[in-house]
Amino acid sequence: MIFYILFLNFFIANEQPKFELQINIHNIKYSGKMYFALYDNPDDFNSDDESVENMKIAIREIVNPEKHVLKLKVQKGWYGVKIYIDKNLNQRFDTNIIGLPKEQFGFSNDAMGIIGPPTYEKASFLVNENKLIKIKMK
Repeated sequence: MIFYILFLNFFIANEQPKFELQINIHNIKYSGKMYFALYDNPDDFNSDDESVENMKIAIREIVNPEKHVLKLKVQKGWYGVKIYIDKNLNQRFDTNIIGLPKEQFGFSNDAMGIIGPPTYEKASFLVNENKLIKIKMK
């Protein structure tokens, strides 16, 4: 019994608090399926591997034009967000023949890369209290 109480006290003392992260996504120009990814490390964010296993949180849901709000519970730390809206529901991010996006996308901090997506360093933000971030879809 004493071991159980010590274990429980250790677990409770070492559990990190969770904060609410509200993400307001605006400038949505058309309905479609939103592919949202929250990353908590630069290697996965900067990787070309977009598998769900590399994401801290992955959300797939239908959005409508204008604005969409997500409310997440996360631990203290640095995070980066990638989003795209699949307007034709073909489950991929479409580009034209020269590689320019045909569908809307966005990143935390409204970060942009010179060619391709921004780095984690440009897109990352610290959560150490309840936080609101805004992402304008391009």
